[in-house]
Amino acid sequence: MDDQAVLEYLKNPDRGPADHNVDSVLEVLQRTDQPTPFAALWADWIQSGRFDGRDRPGDESAYILAACLSDGMKCRPEIIAPLLDVALARWRRQLGNSVSLRRVGVP
Repeated sequence: MDDQAVLEYLKNPDRGPADHNVDSVLEVLQRTDQPTPFAALWADWIQSGRFDGRDRPGDESAYILAACLSDGMKCRPEIIAPLLDVALARWRRQLGNSVSLRRVGVP
């Protein structure tokens, strides 16, 4: 299956990151010379809350997101680092100004 076919499978209908779909995106990101549409799909999943738990079909946990981002940073940090920034921004918004975070020195 070529990269475009993988992208179409994941987007139509939107299958979300569950059922190893995020693994498929990570696999393509690790080898493609055209990462933009896959990185955009992953960023959209993060921003739309698809990694906030398994409330909807296709959703995945934040743990899986963190694990995949960690794996991706080992081989394509130039692509994964912006996705990590998107995830961190979402987590910060969700946590707000948590007293427990300020106690451990997280800005």
